[in-house]
Amino acid sequence: MIQENTIITDGSCKFVVRNIGGGGVISKGFIAMFDGTFQNGYPIDETTGLPDTHWHICDGTNGTPDLRDRFIVGSGSSYKVGDKGGEEKHKLAVNELPERTVVSFKNTSGKGITTQPIRVWNTELETMVNNGWGDCNIYDAKNNVTPPLTSGNLWQPHENRPPYYALAFIKKIR
Repeated sequence: MIQENTIITDGSCKFVVRNIGGGGVISKGFIAMFDGTFQNGYPIDETTGLPDTHWHICDGTNGTPDLRDRFIVGSGSSYKVGDKGGEEKHKLAVNELPERTVVSFKNTSGKGITTQPIRVWNTELETMVNNGWGDCNIYDAKNNVTPPLTSGNLWQPHENRPPYYALAFIKKIR
């Protein structure tokens, strides 16, 4: 990262950076993503190998917000600059589950619990496989019963994140 007033030389000539790009130098408060290493919270300049003290990792110190392990949302009518929220894992409530129909049967044969395969329509699969039809097992017993919910992961917190690549956020502090 080349800062304004940095002296650069290739050995035969020397020049000073007075203005970076058409828009001038980067203003204090600017936050950018960084793919590199740090020393005491300052990003290491790959060219010089020295920490750039004009920038600092966004870890909640040195006037920076703590953006570690955070997903950035654009501010606007729903979110103001500085708002925080969300959760790392989410436990679905009943009203967040997809609609479904529970079927129960009455076994009149008196043979106790049996498993009977049937074909069911699943609107979630409608455009994916088998034109929406899939196999499932219905449990049957001597009396009317609701099929048991046996999944070991039922009602457990989960996370919903696409594949990711982590970068550090840094803020221009001077």
